[in-house]
Amino acid sequence: MPPNFVRSTLFQTALILSAHFFIASITSVATAQQARPRVIVTADGEADDRCSMIRFLLTSNEFEVEGLINSSSQFHWQRGDGWNAFHPVNWIEHQIALYEQVYSNLKLHDPNYPSPEHLRSCWKVGNINGIGENQERTEGAMWIANLLLDDTDPHLSWLQAWGGCNTIATALNFIRHEHPDRMADVALKVRLFLIWEQDTTYQTQIRDAWERFKIPTIISD
Repeated sequence: MPPNFVRSTLFQTALILSAHFFIASITSVATAQQARPRVIVTADGEADDRCSMIRFLLTSNEFEVEGLINSSSQFHWQRGDGWNAFHPVNWIEHQIALYEQVYSNLKLHDPNYPSPEHLRSCWKVGNINGIGENQERTEGAMWIANLLLDDTDPHLSWLQAWGGCNTIATALNFIRHEHPDRMADVALKVRLFLIWEQDTTYQTQIRDAWERFKIPTIISD
């Protein structure tokens, strides 16, 4: 067999294998990116929430961050007195500003870290005007509702309540009342992660209306 033919065949084989490897690598990266859970955080701004947010932002490359939302709880709400006083909502904005200072360094380690601009676009104020207040259709509640109603995005959505569930309850109540035909579809996309039950709205609003859809729910003590 002529040497040139052998070299040509080996080159073609190497080229084909390289192409397969390249395609497999792209597919693997795309699959890994798609597998990152979509997370929407609601928090009442208590000291432990503010600490948790720092940790969350430093690991935000592991998630698709779609919501950073002020909410209330039985411990802290707008116009609460003394120990129950509500921490000003811009604590989230302040932490994003701190994140921005180290963002370029974080990106060196993983390009999946969300930009500060994206995080700011996800920051919304939800239901904060009382313990378990869930009647006002706040910007934060509607942000959650619209994300869940977006049928172009099949991502699972982990709705996290670091404080009370009232903003999440408001979003789900909006869907229940305004889009009852979408409840089953939305339920398939929802996962609930609750840090205890810091108001009554999970039991009185969410569980009562949505339990039949068997939404996976974690209630952490």
